[in-house]
Amino acid sequence: MGQYRRSQDLAELLLTNSANLSAMQQPDYFQHSSRTLLGLVRLQAGATAEAVVQLNESLRIKPGMMLLAGRPAVRLADALWKNGERKAVVRYLELAAALEWTSAKSMVEKWLREALAGDAPSFFGASGPVGK
Repeated sequence: MGQYRRSQDLAELLLTNSANLSAMQQPDYFQHSSRTLLGLVRLQAGATAEAVVQLNESLRIKPGMMLLAGRPAVRLADALWKNGERKAVVRYLELAAALEWTSAKSMVEKWLREALAGDAPSFFGASGPVGK
């Protein structure tokens, strides 16, 4: 608690440094993660519109295998859904569904169907959060 500025600074540093990574170093993974963290920090600070921007930007990447072999980060999407930003979450899930996830494609599509039906996406399983 109270470490928002430090968290934001670290996420911005990660985002900036990811631009200098080679494709072999998977910059998409770090960009996705840093934008997710920035969004969570902005949401906690009450800047919901900025959090939505970070959510959308987190998937405006050219993802490599490190990200696609895993799952999209969903903590920010879940927090925004609970905050009433349902259209933003649907858009995020549409962007995520358009990517070729190797292990999570059906899961992302399920979340999108749930959100489009007006139901909270089942981001969390019995073992805890899915994604980052």
